[in-house]
Amino acid sequence: MSVTNGHDDWPTAEANVVGALLLGAPFGEVARIVGPEHFTRPDAALIYRAVSALASAGNATDALTVAELLRQTDHLQAAGGLAALSELARTTISPKNAAAYARMVRERADCSRVKKLAQESDGAELLEAVQRLATARTALNAPPASTIALRHIADIVAERREPQWLRGLHKMLERDVLAVLAGSRSTFKSFIAHHWAMLTAVSGEPVVILSAEGAGLDRRTDAWMRTHAPAVDLRSLKLYAFERALKLNASATLDDLRQANDAMGCNPALTVVDTLSKFAPGLDENNNAEVALYLATVGNWLREHYRCTGLLVAHAGHGDARRPRGASSLMANPDAEYIVERPDPIGMTVTVTRERFKDSPSLAPLAYTAEVVDLGRLDSYGEPVTSLVMRDAAVPAAGKPELHGRAQRQLLAALRAQSSEDAGIWTLADIREIGRKAGLQRNTARSAAEALTFSSHLTATIGGWKLADES
Repeated sequence: MSVTNGHDDWPTAEANVVGALLLGAPFGEVARIVGPEHFTRPDAALIYRAVSALASAGNATDALTVAELLRQTDHLQAAGGLAALSELARTTISPKNAAAYARMVRERADCSRVKKLAQESDGAELLEAVQRLATARTALNAPPASTIALRHIADIVAERREPQWLRGLHKMLERDVLAVLAGSRSTFKSFIAHHWAMLTAVSGEPVVILSAEGAGLDRRTDAWMRTHAPAVDLRSLKLYAFERALKLNASATLDDLRQANDAMGCNPALTVVDTLSKFAPGLDENNNAEVALYLATVGNWLREHYRCTGLLVAHAGHGDARRPRGASSLMANPDAEYIVERPDPIGMTVTVTRERFKDSPSLAPLAYTAEVVDLGRLDSYGEPVTSLVMRDAAVPAAGKPELHGRAQRQLLAALRAQSSEDAGIWTLADIREIGRKAGLQRNTARSAAEALTFSSHLTATIGGWKLADES
C-alpha cells in the first residue's frame, strides 16, 4: 500500500503520521498536536489509539506490537490487518517529519470544522468558533512545556506519605493497585477474593465482582452475610456483579463495562476478576509480551476511569504452587501479589502470603478456615443448600516441606554442601552453575534454581539468596 501518492486510499498526511508512529516517532510530540478525532480515516484513528495505549504503558509501538493489540481488541481487521500496517510503516516518508504531518492533519481538521460551522451556524457562533480555533492554534505553536519537573527531596519527605488501604482491608489490599491472588485448585482462592470484596462493600466502598466461576455467587454471598453481617441489609451495599466470561482487554468490552458502571451510578473502589483465564480468552498465558500488554490495558483502564483497585484471581503454576501460572510478567507487572496455599489437602485452613505490596513492607501471612454454612432452605432434590464461608484463623506453624522434584532436592543438597566452602550467598546465576556442577542439565538447573528461590528453603538477602536455616 503506497501512502505517498495523492490518489491513494489514504490521505497522505494521515498515513505518514500513523506510519511515523509505527516507526518509533515520539508519541508525545504528535499527541500534543492531534488526537484520534482529527483523522478522517477510521482505520487511522484505530491505529493512533492503539499506539496511544501502548505508549502510555511504556510498551513498544512497532507495527507488530500495534497489530497484536488491535487483534486482542478485535480491531485488527478494521485497521487493515498486519500486512497493511507493515506496508504503512515501510512506505512512510520519514518518522522525523511526524510533527509536520500532524500539523497538516490538524489544519485540515480545523478547516473542515470551520466549513461545517459556516453551513450550520450564524455569524456570531461562527466568529466565536473561529476565535477558539485561533486560540488553540496559538497554543499549539507555542513551545511545549517540559514534562519533567524535578522536586527537592525535602519536599517529598515533607508529604509524609502513607500506604492507602481499602476500607475493611487494612494491611491486606491497597488502593489504586493491580493485584494478583493466585493459588492451586481447591485452595479456596475464589472464596478469599469474595471475602475481601464483601469486607470492602460492608465498609461502604463500591465493589464490582466479575465472576465466571459458575452459579454459586448467590450462595456465597448469602452465607457470608449470615455469618459476618447478619444485621446489614444486602440492598444497602454498593455491590454489583456480572456472572459471565468477558474478553476484558477488548476496548469494546471495557466501554460496555464503563457504561454498565455508569448506569448503576457505580464508581468502584475494587473490581474483582475471577478468574483471570476466563476473562482473557485467546491470550497466550505463557507469552510475556501478551500478558504484560493485557495487564497494562486492564490496569490503566481501572486507574484512568476510577482509580480502582483490580484484584485478579489466577491459577498457580503447574510445577510451582508459589507463583501464578504462565508468563513471569504476571508476577512482575502487578503492584501486589498474594499466594494461597493449603498445607493439608484435606484440611480446611489456608494461608495467604503478604510479601509484596506497592507502598507497604512485607507482612506475615494471613490464615483462613473454610466453614460450611446451612442457608436454611432445600433444593429441588430436597437436599439442604449450603455454601462455604471464610473465617480468620491462626497461621499454622511454619515448616520446611520436602521438595518433591528430584532436581530441586539434588540442587538443594549441592547448595548445603557448598555453603560450608564459601560465604553461602549466591546469585541466581551462581545457583544455576552449582546445579550444573552437581550434574543437572542446563535447562533443568535453570528451572530448579528458580523453583528454589520461591521455596521456603532459600531466603532473599543482600546480594542474592542464602539457605533459610543460615543465620
